[in-house]
Amino acid sequence: MCKRSHQLFFHDCPYSFQTDVGKTRKKNEDALGCYIPQDPQVFHEYGAIFIVADGVGGSLHGDIASRLAVKTIIHKYYKAPVSSSIRDRLITSIQTANELILTESTMNHESNMATTVVVAVVCKKMIYFANVGDSRAYISGPHRVGGMEQITTDHTLIEEQIKKGLILRKHILEADCQNIITNCLGFEKSVHVDSFEVPILDQDKILLTSDGLTHVANDNQILDVLNQASCEFNSKGLVDLANSLGGPDNISVYVIEANSLQKLPPIKKQSYKTPFVTVSFFLFIAIFLCCLFSLLFI
Repeated sequence: MCKRSHQLFFHDCPYSFQTDVGKTRKKNEDALGCYIPQDPQVFHEYGAIFIVADGVGGSLHGDIASRLAVKTIIHKYYKAPVSSSIRDRLITSIQTANELILTESTMNHESNMATTVVVAVVCKKMIYFANVGDSRAYISGPHRVGGMEQITTDHTLIEEQIKKGLILRKHILEADCQNIITNCLGFEKSVHVDSFEVPILDQDKILLTSDGLTHVANDNQILDVLNQASCEFNSKGLVDLANSLGGPDNISVYVIEANSLQKLPPIKKQSYKTPFVTVSFFLFIAIFLCCLFSLLFI
C-alpha cells in the first residue's frame, strides 16, 4: 500500500493532499508537489504553486515521468523572469517538462514515458490553471455555479465525442473509452497546454485531482465531500470515496482554501535609521568622556 497524506497551514491558508495506490494497482505512478515561497517578495510576485501529475497507465516508467514533471515545473516556474506573465511562466514550465521527459526517455532507451499534469498558481486575487491530459482542476464554493465548477477540459477521446454530440456528459462514467487520452507530456515534441485565469471568490476551495477520483465519482459525490468537512480532511475523504467505488486506479488530490492566500504577508522594508534611544545613549557617553577627559588634564 502506497499512501501519503498531509495537512499544512501557511499564511493562514490551509491545504491538504493525499495520494493512494487504490484497490487494484500494485504501483503508484502519481506525483504531487507544491511550493510556497518563504520570501514575501517572491510570494507576492509568483504566488504559491500546486501540482498533480498522473503517470500514464500502461507506459513504461510513468512514475518517473510524473515526478520529473512536478520537479521541472516548480523549478522552471520560479526561475522565469518577473517580467513574464504567470500564464507564460506556466506554459513554458510545462513545455520544458515535456522536453525533459522526452530526453530522459531517449537517454534510457525507454519509449512511451508519459504523464498528465494539472497545475494551479494562487497569486494575489487570482488563480491560474494549466493542464495537459485528464487530470482536473475544480473550484467549489457558495458563489460557484452549482456549488462547484470544473475549470479544466480533459484531453481525451470521450471529451471529443461529447463535443461532437456522440455521447452525453451525464453518461461519461459508463463509457468504455474514458481512459483514452489524446494529449500528455512525453509523447510528442510539441505539447498543447490549456490555461485558465479565475478570480478568487469568498470561501473558494481548489481541487486538483488525478483521474483515479473522477473516473469513478461524479461531481455531486465530490462536492458532498468538499462540503461536509474542513479543508484539512477533504483530501482523505476524496480518496476514501474513490476507494469505496472500487479504487481501480491511483488517486491523488490537493485541496486548497484559495481565499486565505489573498492575505499576503507584509513585505519588510529595510530601514537604515538609527533608533532615537541608541543615538541618545551614545551622545551621553560622548559627553561623559569629554567631561572626564577635561577633569583629568586640567
